[in-house]
This record gives sequence, structure tokens and C-alpha cells, in this order.
Amino acid sequence: MPCIYQIIRLSDESCVYVGSTSGELRKRIYSHRGKCKRRDYPLYRIVKAEGGWEAFDFVVLEEVDDNTDLLTLEKEYILHLNPEANRDMPIRTKEERRQ
Repeated sequence: MPCIYQIIRLSDESCVYVGSTSGELRKRIYSHRGKCKRRDYPLYRIVKAEGGWEAFDFVVLEEVDDNTDLLTLEKEYILHLNPEANRDMPIRTKEERRQ
């Protein structure tokens, strides 16, 4: 089911990353774990620096019935939670892209 999720640091329960998936969360988790080995993104640098995925948890913030507003909701959660590893904002306005 499509959802918005956050990745939290277990040591202090802080929000490290907010994401969305149009499919099953377990497949998205698997994707993150695989990319962490090959990619150099802020989220994966944090995971590696803190000893691996065992120090983090995936938490569903909201399930949605369809994908229509998925990225809009993701953006709202990113703005509200201010996660440290989100570098790109979904659905940016022209003004936001210029900044």
C-alpha cells in the first residue's frame, strides 16, 4: 500500500529521513538497504557512520489509498519534521527551484 514513512534513529528517536513509496514498504526498505552499499547519499552516510541499519527503524507516518497526493504529503511531512538527510524536496515550485 502506498505510504509516507520516516527513518528514525533508535538512540534518540529523531527523524533522519522522510520518504514515500507507491508500492510495498518492505520492498522500499530492501531498496534502501541495497543502495546503501553502492551510493553516497546523506542518508546512507549517516547509516554507515552509525554502524548500520540496526541503529534505525522505519515507521509508517501515513498510508494513502492512491498515489495522487503521495509526493505532496511527503513534502508536508518533510517541512514539518525537518529530517537531517532529505536533500531534495518533492514537488518544488519554480521559486523553490531557484533557491
